[in-house]
Amino acid sequence: MVAPFFESEQLGSQIRPSDTDVETGQPRMNAPTRYKYLCSYVATQPTTTVKQPVTGASLPVCEAIEPMSGIHQATPAEIRQLAVTGWRAFHADPVMRWFFPDDDDYLANGQGVFRWVIGRGVALNSTWCTSDGVAFAKWTPPGRPEAEVEDEPRNDPAWRLSRFMAYGTFSEANTPSEPHWYLNMLATHPDWQRTGFGAALMGEVFSIADAEGLGCYLETETEENVAYYRRHGFEVRTEWDLMTDDENDRSQGPHQWGMWRQPR
Repeated sequence: MVAPFFESEQLGSQIRPSDTDVETGQPRMNAPTRYKYLCSYVATQPTTTVKQPVTGASLPVCEAIEPMSGIHQATPAEIRQLAVTGWRAFHADPVMRWFFPDDDDYLANGQGVFRWVIGRGVALNSTWCTSDGVAFAKWTPPGRPEAEVEDEPRNDPAWRLSRFMAYGTFSEANTPSEPHWYLNMLATHPDWQRTGFGAALMGEVFSIADAEGLGCYLETETEENVAYYRRHGFEVRTEWDLMTDDENDRSQGPHQWGMWRQPR
């Protein structure tokens, strides 16, 4: 699952950096510290919001700041911050909004999905992120090993569980038989998309996969992303439409593409 790209006005990008904090009137922290502070705050107490112009949804303020360079493997301490980044990036993603069609539901409960996904990648030492947390790539190593993590309690309705299961079923059915690295999630904070972070993060594993002679695989759900990943060496291998098999939730989900990158 890979986040779609947005025009700048779509996710509150009118929030720009300034020399003083708009809430306190005090001088700002340095950029990385400010971003981490805001994401930590939002992850625990999402009360500071901005209206999303397209859907009207309220999104916590994670301000646009100048990102810090550097990529490293994500640590447990960064999971909550990266979950906020992913939650912002995937706000309009077709699959994520199939799971959370209601704006208020996504606002209240959407971050838990990202903590679940990122936590597994961190446990497997297969999640890379920028030093300021504005972008991350969650990969699964060859063989798709299971991660041992302690999940937080969730109370998802039956229809959402049915959609989670459908997603997993279709994903498994289209998984390539060859050993490969699986790009499970690539996300960049909306204010910093189209700046090269995604390419840099993918490059970390491309170099590993190429050295091992292994391919890379991903699933995506927009034509724009298909074009983007083609520019980075992926080609479409399979296509399918998500669909639940539950008599209580006969739901047609988004179209998906499975894409494969040959080793170089």
